[in-house]
Amino acid sequence: MRKKLRLAITTGDSDGIGPEICTKALLSIGSKFNLVFFLYRSANFPKKYLRQLDRRFDRIQVSSFEEYLKNHSNSKFTLVDVVSGESAADWVVTVARLCLKKELDGLATAPLSKT
Repeated sequence: MRKKLRLAITTGDSDGIGPEICTKALLSIGSKFNLVFFLYRSANFPKKYLRQLDRRFDRIQVSSFEEYLKNHSNSKFTLVDVVSGESAADWVVTVARLCLKKELDGLATAPLSKT
């Protein structure tokens, strides 16, 4: 049996367009049998988008990838919601390192800032 692909999405600034774009992209793709999404976001991510995602995905909220590995890696969740106090730029670095270590299979990012 093939392992599930693990794809990370960083949502960028919660005050920008990133949360909306990430939500629309995830809803367009939908839940897939062989795919787990890791959504890196802040606690300020708009609740209306979380409600939309909950209609299409089995979502679990964690504070880090390591917490997911320790407690939920054998679960059937299709969306791992990583709520982090780090900056959006730090999420990109964290996820890139996980990709280099082959813990994650890919990364998509929303805009970090207008500057």
